[in-house]
Amino acid sequence: MGAPLVASNGHRLGSLCIMDTQPREMEAGQAMILGNLAEMVVRKIELDIHHQLHAPSAAPLTRVYGQKFQT
Repeated sequence: MGAPLVASNGHRLGSLCIMDTQPREMEAGQAMILGNLAEMVVRKIELDIHHQLHAPSAAPLTRVYGQKFQT
């Protein structure tokens, strides 16, 4: 069983899959939970990318703040 990992821009990142030791049918509620979990994974990936892209721009501000407000 699996759920697609689709970025907010529509790019397909992969899939979130689950496995078991025995074949079984997934109930509708379980499929919904897996889909929700896949959305959370995509949000986390996008948030990490956003932080990596914007973290260097905050470094000078942090340095100035540290110099002005040292105790």
